[in-house]
This record gives sequence, C-alpha cells and structure tokens, in this order.
Amino acid sequence: MTMDPTIKPQLVADAAQDAAVLQKLGRMKEFYVKAWVNDSYVRKAYAELGLDYDAQVKSLANYEVSGEDGFCKVKITEPRKAGEIWIEGEGIKAYSSPACTLGALAELKGQGKKVATAYLFDTAQGIKLFASEAFYASVTKDGKADIQPFLLKKDAEAAAAAGGGKVLGFDDALKSVTSGRG
Repeated sequence: MTMDPTIKPQLVADAAQDAAVLQKLGRMKEFYVKAWVNDSYVRKAYAELGLDYDAQVKSLANYEVSGEDGFCKVKITEPRKAGEIWIEGEGIKAYSSPACTLGALAELKGQGKKVATAYLFDTAQGIKLFASEAFYASVTKDGKADIQPFLLKKDAEAAAAAGGGKVLGFDDALKSVTSGRG
C-alpha cells in the first residue's frame, strides 16, 4: 500500500486489465477505464503545494510488495508471488509466498488477532485477489509442496491436474499449510 496520490499509468493499465477479465467472465459490461481517469485535481493540488507531479508519477517506490517475511523469515524477492495481511491495529504485513501468507494468517487467527483481509496474487492472471475468495491448487513443484491461488476455479483445476495435485477452497488451503502439506 502507498500513500502516493498520483495516478500511475501502470495502475490505469492494471485497472483496464481487471476490467477486461471481468468482461470476459461476463461480470461487467464494456468499460473504458482511461475515459474515467482524470488527474487534473491531483495535478492542481501538487502545483499549489509546489510539488512536481510528473516526477512523482514516474516513481514506483513502495508499490510492489517488498521487505522481509516475518513468518517464513525470508526476504520477499518475487512481489507477484507475495501476499499481504491487513491486521487491525498493526497495519499491513507482507509475506513472500501464498504458503507463507496463509500460514501467517492461520497463526494470527489462532492468536486471536483481528484480520481485516488478506491478499494474494492470482497465479495465472497476476491480479491481486482476496485470499478468502481464491481457489487453490495444492501441487508438488520441484519436489516440494506448493500452493497456488487462482481467481477462477478452472485455472486452479488446470494447475492441479498439471501438477498432480488437487483443488482446495480457502479453509482447506489454510489447513494444508498449517499441517505442512501446502
């Protein structure tokens, strides 16, 4: 998450991709994201504050998930395989993988922490999704158990079939990582 109010071209492109996915699924009619983007108000505020809007638009600092994974104790090196958990009173914590995110989520819930939400990235589409709404492929990858989140059940089914695994819902995915099978 970032406090940067500038409207990044990459975010507009991501929103257009999200809209295209929803249209393909029949969940949304035609929508032209770029027609709705208007950064004139933010540009005006930047100008009034003497700030350089165009320079800030080019900066992508703090946009990708990064840092140290406090649950698995590793550095986050692949942002689009990472996850985030929003914990009430503690902010947002980042994790290096779906398995680490789900493991941390199970631990936090076990500690009675109030979790607002958890996010992961769809393995096929690369879009951010609610962990609780994903379908999971529990597979073996490079001789190790792996859990992959998907927006679409058919994508999870294809990954599970290709990896000799199975499709799990959210609750079973949580159980699989806490029992060492995910």
